[in-house]
Amino acid sequence: MEDCLVATQESELVLDGAGIDVLLSAGDLLARLSVVDESDVPQWLEENAGLLEELCDHLAQVRAGTWTPPSVPVTEAPAPAAEQVSPAPEPPATPAAANQTATAEASPPRPSVPPAEVPERSNALAALLFEVGGQRYGLEVSQVVEVIPAVRLRTIPGVPACVAGLCHYRGSMVPVLDLSQMLGGSSSARRYSTRLVLVRYETPTGPPQLLALLAERTAQGITDSLGQPISPGIVNPETPYLGALVSDGGEVFQMVTVDQLLSDDLRARLFAETQES
Repeated sequence: MEDCLVATQESELVLDGAGIDVLLSAGDLLARLSVVDESDVPQWLEENAGLLEELCDHLAQVRAGTWTPPSVPVTEAPAPAAEQVSPAPEPPATPAAANQTATAEASPPRPSVPPAEVPERSNALAALLFEVGGQRYGLEVSQVVEVIPAVRLRTIPGVPACVAGLCHYRGSMVPVLDLSQMLGGSSSARRYSTRLVLVRYETPTGPPQLLALLAERTAQGITDSLGQPISPGIVNPETPYLGALVSDGGEVFQMVTVDQLLSDDLRARLFAETQES
């Protein structure tokens, strides 16, 4: 999933509806795993080994751009014997009708799919979902660089509680913000679904910087079925990073604007070496 997200963000991969369905399936599976007791995880992995192997294969095909969802044949039950009737004789076919019949016989029949099984998708941006205090939030996928496990962090003395520390990422030390601390007032719990989300933070005066966000229950996955954004109707200067409310067809969640997460003072402290004089 992380490889697919990074490739999409770097314009190396274009996700269509079928590919996004695979990512959503992976998110659902991770969500199921996140509620399994730690002592039961080995048994859960053993019981779901076949499903995991199949899903990983599908994800690899999505990343390679070769994923094609399997077609599901549709069969119809024969009519009861009492209702079977002999077909009426057909009139002789004209040349034009004969050509149409030959064309129809040469084309394989297409399985009919009930409309309920073909969900409509909007053209809105996809969002990576996470949870704080039972409330769902979203980050635009275009802002996400990579999603990695919640590794051990190096603490920074004297910083606000929302700064969880520093993480080592590809040879660099990246500051980490705890979204649970910012949005809920308590530190993120270390669950299987707790992840570090690396995002591109646009500074007002200098080059873009990497910023890591510690977020719980990111295994909820990605949604691209976003409805029209709705203004929350409340302006809070203490939380300028909280954006519009959006529905994914079910529960409403709120978008978080990455570029508004840091105050001027905190940005200057975290990215001191990159600030222009």
